[in-house]
Amino acid sequence: SSEFALLKLKLKEVYSETPGITVLIISILELYEISVRYTYRMGHEIWFLIDSEYGSIAAEKLLFLSRPIKR
Repeated sequence: SSEFALLKLKLKEVYSETPGITVLIISILELYEISVRYTYRMGHEIWFLIDSEYGSIAAEKLLFLSRPIKR
């Protein structure tokens, strides 16, 4: 049996209104060989179910989404 981690992203408004952002995030995770088992999207939040062994790696790789945008 596998154990899973739930990765919950609360996107900044500028990101959440970007078409295809969920697919982009899944693609980023797949670059690091992290398979997304399940995705749920509601408003500014996206939840990803992944294998627990990749939880901290996934969070680290997606940290840039929480940083301020430099213009």
